[in-house]
Amino acid sequence: MNTNEQNISTKQPENDGKQDSKKGKNKFEFWSTADRIEKIQIFLALLNLFTLIAFIIVSSVQISHSSKALDYADSTNVHTRKSIELGQQTAHASDSSNQKSLTIAMGSLDATRESNVLTEKIAKMDLRAYISVIDMSFEKIKVGEKLCSNMNLKNVGKTPAYKIKVDIGFKIGGTGVYDIEMQNLIRSHEEHILTSGVIMNISGETDYMWIKDDSTKVINGGKPCFIYGKITYFDIFKVEHHTNFCFSYTVPRGFTVYNKYNDGD
Repeated sequence: MNTNEQNISTKQPENDGKQDSKKGKNKFEFWSTADRIEKIQIFLALLNLFTLIAFIIVSSVQISHSSKALDYADSTNVHTRKSIELGQQTAHASDSSNQKSLTIAMGSLDATRESNVLTEKIAKMDLRAYISVIDMSFEKIKVGEKLCSNMNLKNVGKTPAYKIKVDIGFKIGGTGVYDIEMQNLIRSHEEHILTSGVIMNISGETDYMWIKDDSTKVINGGKPCFIYGKITYFDIFKVEHHTNFCFSYTVPRGFTVYNKYNDGD
């Protein structure tokens, strides 16, 4: 009994080896047939087909992503162009606004300058000297001598007048005084200074020689007399000014202000 068991146990491994051999033979039986080349070609064709399908799928996915990327890039470009246009519009608006602000500032500056000039001019006009002739008379009337006038000048301004010069003219008869006569004057008096509020009396010799017939005609009222002239002077700002004066004389009225040539600057 023991011997049989040993034989059985000994035979069992031989059967197992034969079964494994058969199984291995079955595994490669497909490739060992006569049409194995055709079958390999079919396998390779299927493999290529699967590879092509996989490539198409991957390519489609990549194309889809690329298309989305291109759309995103186009969208980004559109936004970029809009941003650039907005920036240009903003810059243009800023330049325009700056130009307007500059124009307003320059206008304001010009107005300020004009205001300062006007203020300075008004201040000078308020502070400068003004000379007026407040009284006129004859100093002497003598036949055969030049007629002399006597006048009072007053500085009615706030500051002194300098380098005062008095030019004078005289005529008897006629209907009045004319421009050409105001231009033909002689220098009768010069004064260095006339302070503010002071009255200065000056004598002015004319170039008219008094004759006997003049006395008769003037005293009897036959002829009017005219004394006229121009006073020039400088103010504290070294600006030259002038005062014109013109008086008529009749008997018995005496001296009166003529209706022309009593003005100044």
